[in-house]
Amino acid sequence: MATGPIPRTFDVAEATLRGTFQGNARFGLVAAALVYPLIVGAIASASLPALDLLSAAETLYSALFLPVILLLVCLVQGVSLFRTELEEDTLLYPMKRTIPRPAIVVGKYLGFLVATLLVLLPSAGVGLALAAALGHGTTQATWGLGEAVVLLTVLGTVAYGAVFLFLGLLTRSALVIGLIYGFLWETFVSLISGPISQWTLVYYLRAAGYDLVPSGALGGNPTQVSVLGATGGFIVFAIACLAGASVLLRYAEIRPGASPS
Repeated sequence: MATGPIPRTFDVAEATLRGTFQGNARFGLVAAALVYPLIVGAIASASLPALDLLSAAETLYSALFLPVILLLVCLVQGVSLFRTELEEDTLLYPMKRTIPRPAIVVGKYLGFLVATLLVLLPSAGVGLALAAALGHGTTQATWGLGEAVVLLTVLGTVAYGAVFLFLGLLTRSALVIGLIYGFLWETFVSLISGPISQWTLVYYLRAAGYDLVPSGALGGNPTQVSVLGATGGFIVFAIACLAGASVLLRYAEIRPGASPS
């Protein structure tokens, strides 16, 4: 293994990326990636003359892909970055090799980002492309809509991945807590009108979408948040989560019985 924190960070990232697509986990990722384009394709095959397919695909992206599919993939992958190794006591080897804790955290996070985006970006892009190619209606495909889908997928992965990586280090019940957080808070609370929705990440994802697509499902709720402001906010938020995770890892015991509960 290369010496120095930066090479070691990329070594950890590479190992995480390879590990993501090994074993049965890859089949779950493929299944998750197929959900959105298959639903769009099924709607297109129904040949409903009054349906605006591109508008329907945009609505599905906003209401299904972002708060459900993307969140679930990030939850499972993000929590497992450390939780599985802490429980199985397999994190001992890199820790004994004196790799700095932040390098381990950032490396695993970078590997997670690449692996997850390799799954989610094609899924969102194929679904939208199917709707644009097969659909009919008043909604027209635009560069802004494509940019919004790419940006929101990336920002959502950046934010949710950092949250669930931190949660996986914080508690053994990270998966259960993450499911409650995702489906109760991010999915339902974000739909409630009023200031409470502003306490969800998906609210700011949709706010960034409005700056690029001021109409349709992604642009239905005008806000004062610009796309640059939302992007900067998500990056700062992710960095804060990674910093917290580095602190947790520094004081976490490696033995399963002594890991954070």
